Amino acid sequence: MMLRRQRPAAGPQQKPVAVLRLRGEIAVSSAMIQDLLNVLPQLTPQEHAALIITLETAGGTLTCAENIMGWVDHLYRRLSCPVIAVIEERCLSAGLAIAACCDHVIAQPSAMIGAFGVMMTWPGENRLRAQLGLLATVYKTTALKDFGSPHRAPTAEDDAAIHSVLQDIHGQFAELIRDRRGIGGGEIDEIFDGRLITGRRALEIGLVDQLGGFETALQWLNANGVSVGEPPHMLIFLGNASPSGQSSGGVLELLRTLVHTS
Repeated sequence: MMLRRQRPAAGPQQKPVAVLRLRGEIAVSSAMIQDLLNVLPQLTPQEHAALIITLETAGGTLTCAENIMGWVDHLYRRLSCPVIAVIEERCLSAGLAIAACCDHVIAQPSAMIGAFGVMMTWPGENRLRAQLGLLATVYKTTALKDFGSPHRAPTAEDDAAIHSVLQDIHGQFAELIRDRRGIGGGEIDEIFDGRLITGRRALEIGLVDQLGGFETALQWLNANGVSVGEPPHMLIFLGNASPSGQSSGGVLELLRTLVHTS
């Protein structure tokens, strides 16, 4: 498959790739935003042949995914090079929105993909709270001002309002995936009911372009005229768990390290 977006012809000099590793929940913190702003200037077309994003995520909010997609598009414009997504064990919900914005999407055959949908939980009334006298009197000017309050049960008006919001977000999500992947209805509709599918099935319905892993991404780049050099690569870690397994609080860590692809 050729690149969806036109690129300048690759030069004869081999260059390393920049690797963005996205792990855990897709969430955005002020510290992460600042770290991203600090690292973006260090990624240059003179030094990097491509950007590879590896994903291992159970998803998150669509808004956070859209923010990260914006950063990926910014990198795309800065580097003027291919952007490849590699789905590892799982890429759920908003994670696939990020993958879909890339030039080429690769997934392991057994990777879990999907779980699309929007969900909201309303705290139920608590009899223990009432027995303990932990009650609240709410004064409001509109019927839905205390929407989601744990101090009352949802009304029919609440139900209608929340379903309207959830359907709107779900529709935006589905439209984003269809537009980014360039596919219409048919089989792809099966993933929008919240089910999980494998990487192999995702290939069949057009959600991914190829089966494989990180090495497959390097091979695809070379096959498409992008001369990829040997490590070291620039590794950017974005997620709520560091490579050592310790929590990083959702803060991006820039690691200048040797990334061996063997």
